[in-house]
Amino acid sequence: MLQSILDWVDPTGPSRPVSGSVPHLRWEQVGLFLALAFGLTWLLDPLLWLAGGLRVPAATLVLQAQMLLPAFSAILLGLFFFANSPLHVRTNRSPARLFLYYYLFLTVVYVAFALASVAAPQLLTMTGAISLLLSVLGLLLAIVLRFVSGRPAYARLGLAGAPLKYWVRFGAGLVLFYALQTALNYVFGLGEFVHLRAILPQQPSPALSPLALRAVLAVFILRDPLWRE
Repeated sequence: MLQSILDWVDPTGPSRPVSGSVPHLRWEQVGLFLALAFGLTWLLDPLLWLAGGLRVPAATLVLQAQMLLPAFSAILLGLFFFANSPLHVRTNRSPARLFLYYYLFLTVVYVAFALASVAAPQLLTMTGAISLLLSVLGLLLAIVLRFVSGRPAYARLGLAGAPLKYWVRFGAGLVLFYALQTALNYVFGLGEFVHLRAILPQQPSPALSPLALRAVLAVFILRDPLWRE
């Protein structure tokens, strides 16, 4: 099963044993990453629930902040805790490292904005606009540093980006998953019919705009695991 998944994701990668563990993978580091990523993400859930759940105006901003936390956790551990990581501060000297620090900064700002918007909903318009600006600046920084540092420097840090085949395969997989989920809900009579006009904002929301931008930022980071030897 593991072999089939790995070969489907990266058929050109090195050969891997079918029954053994993935070579050079430090499972204790994987555990630390999972604990930090899930822990930080779940910490925001009770706060959102106490404020009123998904119906509060700032719910979208909170959910978007949670989307940043897995990559945030991987970068934080790679920079300061995993000495064998190519991102570690002692070995990472290329200009590309600035993007990693910016991503940490962006995530902290998003979480702070989300919490502030939950506590004071009147701040949502301002925090949404600022978060959009910061996302655009992050994307521009990633592009500039790519040309300044060069592809080899980005590749050493796991920031080379993903080939088109990964975008197509995972994108198609997500579409098929949600299509199957919708079809099964319809067949078994689960859920309720929802009109799009009732759930989508009538006016463009600055809190919704940076979703695609942050997806592009995350692709630079999630291309290669940071806990390999």
